[in-house]
Amino acid sequence: MKYWELSAPGVLNLEHNNTAIVPEGYAKVKVQLVCLTASDIDAYLGEAEEYPLTIGRQAVGYISEIGENNRILTRGQRVVVDPRITCGACYACKNNRPTVCENGRIMGLESAGMLSDFAIVPVRNLYPLPPHVKNEDALYVEPLAMANRIFTEANMAKGAHAVIFGSSSLGILLAQVLIYQQIIPIIIDSHDENLEYARKHGIYYTINSGTGNVISQIKQLTSGRLCEHSIYLSSGGEKPQDALDCLQQGGTLVLAGYSGKDSRSNVKIGSIFNKQLRVIGINNGGKYIESAINLIAKHEVNLSTLPVKELDFDELPSQIKPYAEEQNFLHRLVVKFS
Repeated sequence: MKYWELSAPGVLNLEHNNTAIVPEGYAKVKVQLVCLTASDIDAYLGEAEEYPLTIGRQAVGYISEIGENNRILTRGQRVVVDPRITCGACYACKNNRPTVCENGRIMGLESAGMLSDFAIVPVRNLYPLPPHVKNEDALYVEPLAMANRIFTEANMAKGAHAVIFGSSSLGILLAQVLIYQQIIPIIIDSHDENLEYARKHGIYYTINSGTGNVISQIKQLTSGRLCEHSIYLSSGGEKPQDALDCLQQGGTLVLAGYSGKDSRSNVKIGSIFNKQLRVIGINNGGKYIESAINLIAKHEVNLSTLPVKELDFDELPSQIKPYAEEQNFLHRLVVKFS
């Protein structure tokens, strides 16, 4: 096995391990593609719990070694990886609520990631892919699963308005899922390029947060009513307070994503009390992985024009620093393995 390891923030070293064993309940996966995400960049910049660490949250590959398992997975199957590792032992897990596992860990940030030619992964985190789903498209399974969960847990009614703060790849995928579910999305972002990509994907209502008052523009789009739902994406870089101020009385605020860089942002908590808002936190796709695969297999979402930069495994050290500095998570950095 060869893998890139962060020995310290910003320091990547190429490492080798030819003695890795596959414990019971795990499988060895020959990794084909890895997509670096906001949580990987957080780890690169110093937000991981501890170092050294292998990053890489989103991955697709082939099972190269696996024992008997209750998932009926076999050697040679092509799979996508669910990067959320659950303990299976806490109160939530024992009561069939693994999405809120008390000891949940994220691959590439709190546990070893997939930026390796081979990776040892829990069997329960592997999902087989239909033959016609391309590897490149399978990398969108995790954010699509999160989008499905956001829609479901926010309990959105048809015809409702939902503001999405951040035109990242997750933001555009979420907006497409909402349109599919007959919700009216509005995307907020400070990058004209990102908003143009949103419009290319059928999201008609977009607002540039750098040009005028966001709340006033939302009022115009909603005939003064404001919105029933607001989704603040941690990787979007927008103002958290706007996500509260754009909501109607009794509205729902969803805080979604993995990145911790905005966790220290100041918001007026009184807005939540005064408006009697419902607040939901979501950091994984949970049981919606298979429904996300189905959306891709049925071509219900458009993935073809989202910006992707592919690079070979050996090119990563020269490419990750400028990507981290850009902090625009509409662009996806995908590492290929031969």
